[in-house]
Amino acid sequence: MLGTCSTIEKFQRQIDSALETEAPIKGEPKTKRFKLLTSLNNHWEGLTRFVKNPLILMDNNPAEQVLRMPVVGRRSFYGSGSIWSAKLAVVMMGWIKILQLGELNPHTWLSTYLQACAENDSAVPEDILISCLGLWIKNGWNIFRSLLCVE
Repeated sequence: MLGTCSTIEKFQRQIDSALETEAPIKGEPKTKRFKLLTSLNNHWEGLTRFVKNPLILMDNNPAEQVLRMPVVGRRSFYGSGSIWSAKLAVVMMGWIKILQLGELNPHTWLSTYLQACAENDSAVPEDILISCLGLWIKNGWNIFRSLLCVE
């Protein structure tokens, strides 16, 4: 890590040096190289923050992956363009993420849950929620229920 920091500092010195030699003479237009170096210098702290803090990822790929399903499906899911479909999509995507965070298989859990609903005359089996996922999921269901305006 020490070598990496000294390399980063070396790059910073090179940018500073290049900025001095590329600085336009008063009244002359700024070159593309000068604009690039200025931007790089202005954003240097944010661009190199991950070097000093290993908890900061180099890229935002995990965040992009979380958004992938809603973005891809927004126009192709069944019923896209309707209010009920948008509400259902929010609920289902939320459930899937909650189940994944709880390290549960969403397909298996939802299949079991829907089967329990069918066997319970289409009523929400509250005991399944509590026993399978714990009280925190029940609270999540109450939030989703309020989004759907379901009593």
